[in-house]
Amino acid sequence: MDVIFEPQTGLTFSIEVGFFDTVLEIKEKIERYHGIPINKQTLVFHGQVLQDEKDVEYCEILQNSRIQLLIARETDEISQVLVEETPPSEKVQLNIKIPSNQTLVPLEMDMSDTVLHLKEKIHEIEPIPVKRLVLQSNGAELQDHQSLLDCELKYNSEINVNVKPSPTGSGSIGRSAGFKKLRVIVLTRCGTKRIPIEVNPSDNVEELRKELQILQQEMQFHLPQEGYFFIHKQDVMDDDRSFRWHRVKQGDIIEIFNGRVKPLNRTIRIRVDVEGTPGSPIELPNDATVKDLKEAVDDMFESCPVENQEMVFNGMVLQDTTKLATCRVVNNSEISIRILFTVVIVGKNRRYEVRAHDNSYVGDLKQKLSEDHGLDITNMRLQMGPESYLRDDTFLWANRISSGTRVHIAEE
Repeated sequence: MDVIFEPQTGLTFSIEVGFFDTVLEIKEKIERYHGIPINKQTLVFHGQVLQDEKDVEYCEILQNSRIQLLIARETDEISQVLVEETPPSEKVQLNIKIPSNQTLVPLEMDMSDTVLHLKEKIHEIEPIPVKRLVLQSNGAELQDHQSLLDCELKYNSEINVNVKPSPTGSGSIGRSAGFKKLRVIVLTRCGTKRIPIEVNPSDNVEELRKELQILQQEMQFHLPQEGYFFIHKQDVMDDDRSFRWHRVKQGDIIEIFNGRVKPLNRTIRIRVDVEGTPGSPIELPNDATVKDLKEAVDDMFESCPVENQEMVFNGMVLQDTTKLATCRVVNNSEISIRILFTVVIVGKNRRYEVRAHDNSYVGDLKQKLSEDHGLDITNMRLQMGPESYLRDDTFLWANRISSGTRVHIAEE
């Protein structure tokens, strides 16, 4: 792919680079074709100095990405674009941790500058509206009217940057909801802008389109008027499908491409019943696994973590790594979910923990002791207290056994 380099002086030029080329290998190509010594080169992409050992994939360099090429002068002084190594006493270098960068970005400021001015400088690096920026240092929020001196910032202080959700969003993106938010990075055409946005896993991709319509004026970028679609990990995204359906994870990149496409219908709709409580139908890809479904249920219900779910279909307990199609789950199938908890069983010399659910039998606890801990259960009896023996054929809920309940192995 071709990458465009922009020197401080002179004409821009492009060089073909490989997806797995390192930054050092790119510098070698610049030296080979343009005669600029490697030790004189500094490459800057999205405000971040590229490290020699990182590769194109890690740096998220794409076709026609534009990279600044800073060339050291003969005196070995870096151009004024870079921060001086030894700042004057009235200046301070801050390390800015912005949402779309994995590393810290150095920024030089005057100690007399206000926090608002610092936000404006960050806006130049990352196209986020100043009014939506929230800055924190050592856990404390920095107020716009304060000077950096008032905030007791020092050389190399770390500044965390957070983004307030859009107050005018018509969709549910950016709102505070009872879901675990995902932070994604949207790349505009040719990767010219990186836009950090929070989404709900259950939102349809269409909500992202609505949010971008709002942000394009605030962040000064353009959406293709002839139409566009989203790409996630080389797959076309369907506006009518959720981010969960597309398997979007924390920190993933979503790219904007010109044109219009009609995605294929590759979904399965599943109904779930969590211990008698029906949930909304869940839509997943045809090749989804049992664990994918558990993660979707975790998003839907507040107290239903993946590790506490046991899924049952046609009388069979489903294993996490198995694909739903392999389990003969089809469109509109209903899957029952049991919520597992831990029961503590106390023996003569030690205690044991076993996993169970409300509709487990007392006899199931004994079976788990045999399977998980290798105990001989031939003549074993369980009890809640002195002379209070538990019958093997009774339910745990009927004996008021729940999470953390202590059950004792009766001594013969």
